[in-house]
Amino acid sequence: AFQYLRVLPNGYRPTGTLLEGSDGVLYGTTERGGFNDGGTVFRLNRDGTAFATLVELEGRPVAGLTEAPGPDGTPHLFGVETTGLNQVTQFGAIFQLPRIGAGLVRLSAFTASDADGDTPRSPLLLGRDGALYGTTTSENIACPPENCGTVFRVTPSGRPFSLFTFPRVAGGAPMGALVQGPDGTLYGTARVG
Repeated sequence: AFQYLRVLPNGYRPTGTLLEGSDGVLYGTTERGGFNDGGTVFRLNRDGTAFATLVELEGRPVAGLTEAPGPDGTPHLFGVETTGLNQVTQFGAIFQLPRIGAGLVRLSAFTASDADGDTPRSPLLLGRDGALYGTTTSENIACPPENCGTVFRVTPSGRPFSLFTFPRVAGGAPMGALVQGPDGTLYGTARVG
């Protein structure tokens, strides 16, 4: 039977999928609420207890989180902010956060250039090589014919590197999550083109 686990007091509009961490705890994001209405990251036990807001963001995360080893080798949460309210995060950013909630680090901010795009909206994929992969939709640059989104790669300590820029004729504005096939190839979908 359906059961409400928790009403979110500090954030609202949870649009991303929940992540069950290697510690058995559920982690998620809210698109709104928190500092300047920029969204939150929260944790919750599977039975609805021990709810906590881990951090208040500025960039409205709409995707779920990914667990991957952080710089110290312990599990960290990685996610994307779609658009930000300040100069650093205005085109989106990638963040990492220890599961305890203290120590948020923005690994990189997007610049809306052909090199990295803008407006990441899908969860990050932890590749077999230990890097994180994701997509940008490039909504802030109106999806011109030569750049209608990107596929990017970032290490847990580095800046995004665009692997592919979508020309509109080949599809573009990817919003869904990437998957990695058995052969190591990345697969995804595009919503225009």
